[in-house]
Amino acid sequence: MSSEKGRGMLRSFVRLLYQSTPAEFRSAYRLAESVETLRAATRRSVFSALGETAAVGTVSESGVRLQRVIPMMSNSFRPFFIELFEVRDGATMLTGRFTVSPVVKIFMTIWFGLLSVAT
Repeated sequence: MSSEKGRGMLRSFVRLLYQSTPAEFRSAYRLAESVETLRAATRRSVFSALGETAAVGTVSESGVRLQRVIPMMSNSFRPFFIELFEVRDGATMLTGRFTVSPVVKIFMTIWFGLLSVAT
C-alpha cells in the first residue's frame, strides 16, 4: 500500500511541475480596449506591488504573462498565467494556461535527477 501512496504523491507532484491548467476568458471589449484595460489593472514589476497584493507582468496584443504577488511573501511555485488575446467570431478571448515558472521546472528536474542518482 505504501508504494501506491508514494507513486500517487509522485504523480501529483509531477503534474504540479510539468502540466499546465488551461483557461479561457471572454472579454466584453474589443481587442485594443481589452489590452488597455488589462494593462491598466496590472503592475509592471514586483517592486511596484510592495504594499498590496497585485497582478504583475506584461500585457500586449502579442502575449500576456501575469503572476500574483503578495507583499512580504515568497513562493517559487506560484502559478504564472501565460496567455494571448484572440478574436473568435467577433469576440475577444484571452486564452492561456496556468503553469509554474520554467526556472522552477529546470531546477526541480535537476534536483530530482541528482536525487535519483544518489538513491
